[in-house]
Amino acid sequence: MAVDDRKSSFKKTIQDDTKREKLADLLRKDGRVTSRQLKEAEEVQKKKGGWIGHILIKLGYISEEAIIAFVGRSLQIPAIDLTREHPTEEAIKLIDLATAKSHMVIPMEVQDGALICGMVDPTNFNAIEEISSKTKLPVRGKIVRLLQLADAYKKHYGMSEEDYKAFLPAEEEIKEEDKKSSKQSVADTYDMGEIISSVEDELEIAKEEEDEGGPVTVDAALIRLVNGILIKAVQNGVSDIHIEPYEKRYRVRYRKDGALFEDLILPLQMKNALVSRIKIMSNLNIAEKRIPQDGRIKIRVPGREKPLDFRVSILPTLFGESVVMRILDQTKLQTDLTKLGFSQWAMDVFQKGLEAPQGLVLVTGPTGSGKTNTLYSAVVSLNTEDVKILTAEDPVEFNFDGINQVLVRNEVGLTFAAALKSFLRQDPEIILIGEIRDLETAEIAVKASITGHLVFSTLHTNDCPSTVSRGRRADGFRPRRGR
Repeated sequence: MAVDDRKSSFKKTIQDDTKREKLADLLRKDGRVTSRQLKEAEEVQKKKGGWIGHILIKLGYISEEAIIAFVGRSLQIPAIDLTREHPTEEAIKLIDLATAKSHMVIPMEVQDGALICGMVDPTNFNAIEEISSKTKLPVRGKIVRLLQLADAYKKHYGMSEEDYKAFLPAEEEIKEEDKKSSKQSVADTYDMGEIISSVEDELEIAKEEEDEGGPVTVDAALIRLVNGILIKAVQNGVSDIHIEPYEKRYRVRYRKDGALFEDLILPLQMKNALVSRIKIMSNLNIAEKRIPQDGRIKIRVPGREKPLDFRVSILPTLFGESVVMRILDQTKLQTDLTKLGFSQWAMDVFQKGLEAPQGLVLVTGPTGSGKTNTLYSAVVSLNTEDVKILTAEDPVEFNFDGINQVLVRNEVGLTFAAALKSFLRQDPEIILIGEIRDLETAEIAVKASITGHLVFSTLHTNDCPSTVSRGRRADGFRPRRGR
């Protein structure tokens, strides 16, 4: 190739995109991230380094899939799956590991006189210019996943395990800071005896203020007590918290691995204040003590990136209001179908149902058998940008990005059947019904499944064959004797 040809090819490489804007700015202009979110990510980048896109992903503002889809659709830059496509030895020799790591690229192949590179950020024109200058070849970038890139460095460059772990320094540093803050916060919270004594003192002072006609103040210690109960439950890995009033005692029990065990005995005089504090956190009516109430608490627990949800149920009993809180920890939700315990035969059958363009998929079994988890796993595996998914649930236990979830509210007429009727006008491909409880819901579900929709739902039966007999009982069908 002549010198003039090299110069012209290099010039063509760096001028392929006339905008020459960074990916983060393009995402902001497209409305994928806000200016405030981008600014926060840039502050983290100044302190810890790393790629801005990876920081936005770790902060939860955008997913890697959304970035790849945006780059493919808006910038017409294709993606490379490094688990299926592999770089050639000729291409690997063109760029050393240090250069590849510094720009987060991997050379794939030389095609039609141009070097095809997998890049985490294909809008990094400085990297394109430097690689083109070193290799004397025009560069064409394709987007790759960050973790796949790190695996490719290990496989094709022989990158050490230590370097591999240090490839995402910002993530590791954030985790270490979270661990430190978690230890300190938990240590401060766990002196429950001192906290309970403080609450008793506050209650005595509040009672005196009430007797004197002054304002009642029960604040800091009670807040620390409730927070301590919640955080201790999370740290101990329990699934439920039971706060129960009796005639002569007030106890807190935790459920772990299906079994309840007693953890705290609280003074009886604090039961009203404690329940009121939980109601405030759950946005419930603190004045209403005669009927059951349901709510939700969202708190940030030290050492965890995302807030935790607690589903709250308050029930009036003979000696006061009983509180049960279910911990909804999305990090513990197993949505990988291959890890749910299916046999190979059952997995093949189930997978065939998931791949169908339309139809009705029912997951049956007794309470606690894993019906909801199986449904969530199925829907999550089908959750892509080009598919609209609607769910009707009672209650909505876990939130999923990209899935439209509806909370069924029978008291206002939003039943499963009513929600399902509206769903058909929302143009979905996939519909999930938390449970088929009546004949009307069953009829609409079947009609939806034969008109181009893939419908998922559950039935409370002991096994699959019982589904047929339950359907017969629901529609009043009685088989003749001997039939």
